[in-house]
Amino acid sequence: MNDHGAILFPTGNSREKMSDLIVVAFADEAKAEEVRKLLFTMQKHYLLDLGDAVVVVKNRDGKISINLTYNLVASGVMEGVVYGGLWGLLIGVLFFTLYWDGLPVD
Repeated sequence: MNDHGAILFPTGNSREKMSDLIVVAFADEAKAEEVRKLLFTMQKHYLLDLGDAVVVVKNRDGKISINLTYNLVASGVMEGVVYGGLWGLLIGVLFFTLYWDGLPVD
């Protein structure tokens, strides 16, 4: 535990190709959000390379909520829409052309 009440659990070392997972625990959610904002500010100034920062909160009832920096579902949906639309257009044009060529001309 350091002076700020945080517990650090680094895994791996910098020579490995895999990312390091660092877990930091705080007494309250406000402090965790403040540190996350500071980390993103440091990333903007190229002081660190941050893959993601997530705040996980356990309330008094024992329920856990996860505060992500971006919506994973929305980003996955948009990617699916774009790629699905492109593939659908390509395959649709191909089969429409084949169908059109096979029609009898009167």
